[in-house]
Amino acid sequence: MPGPGPRGPRGPKPRVENPGKLMGRLLKYVGKNYGIHLVIVAVCIFVSVIANVQGTMFMKNLIDLCFACNKSGVDSVEVLPHF
Repeated sequence: MPGPGPRGPRGPKPRVENPGKLMGRLLKYVGKNYGIHLVIVAVCIFVSVIANVQGTMFMKNLIDLCFACNKSGVDSVEVLPHF
C-alpha cells in the first residue's frame, strides 16, 4: 500500500550537457554579491579537513605507541606523555 502524497516523476533523470560550465556560471552569479563569503567558507572547509586529518594521525600514532609498548612488555601508561 503506497503512502500518502503524489509519486515523483518516473523515468531517467535529465542530464546537464556541460556541468562545468553550469557550475562556473552559478559561481559567477553567486560570487557577485557573496564573493568574500565564498572565500571564507572555502578556507573554513580547508581548515576543517586539516584539523580532522591531524586528529586522525594523532590517534594513529597513539595507538601505534600503545601496541609497540605491549609487544616490548613495557606498561603503556609509563611511556605516554602526561599533560
